Amino acid sequence: MRKLFTILFLIPFVVFSQTDSLNQTDGNGLKQGRWKKFYLKGGKRYVGQFKDDKPIGTFFYYDELGKMTSSLKHKGDTAFGKFFHINGKLLGEGIYVNQKKQGEWRYYDNVGLLSSVENYNLGKLHGEKLVYYTSGAIARKEVYVEGLIQGEVKDFFEDGIVKYEANYIDGNPDSTVIYYHPNGKNRIVGRFKDAVRHGKWTYYNDLGVTTSWEFYRLGDLVKAINKENE
Repeated sequence: MRKLFTILFLIPFVVFSQTDSLNQTDGNGLKQGRWKKFYLKGGKRYVGQFKDDKPIGTFFYYDELGKMTSSLKHKGDTAFGKFFHINGKLLGEGIYVNQKKQGEWRYYDNVGLLSSVENYNLGKLHGEKLVYYTSGAIARKEVYVEGLIQGEVKDFFEDGIVKYEANYIDGNPDSTVIYYHPNGKNRIVGRFKDAVRHGKWTYYNDLGVTTSWEFYRLGDLVKAINKENE
């Protein structure tokens, strides 16, 4: 009985000690040791460790239903991040440097197939971005400079035939753009100026024969001509 009483007496102090070791700060107000934060309804929000107010090791993040949404593995100012779909499949992965995305990031659909690859510099899209069909074929190619699309952009049909091509300046199409039929014939040829349609736009059927024209002045449709009505 005396041993049982001693054990029962000590249990509250052990529990208190474990709980008391969470979410600690030192005399300078810096986070130290293991931290766990909770949602208002009680579910855990994240679990991780700090040293001198900086995260170390791996942090795990959860939604309010208890599903893990992401993990961040810290090493100095660098962290390798993984994000997850609600079904647990990997959604995306890449590196943060000083809390900003850096280098190559890869994204996946909810069955685990690669959906896109992006490149970052200091948290902004910078470099080539590729978007994929579920078959693995490339659906779109574009290049970013400091967060904005610059230069040639191409969309593709799944068999690799070009679907759309244009030149972009500061995130918007500029000059001539071309849309193609699946057989490679022109479908639409037009022009952008100051990010809006301008000048003549020509439409073709899948045999390459012109079917209609539209004429724009800085985004406003001025005239439309249907070849059948000529």
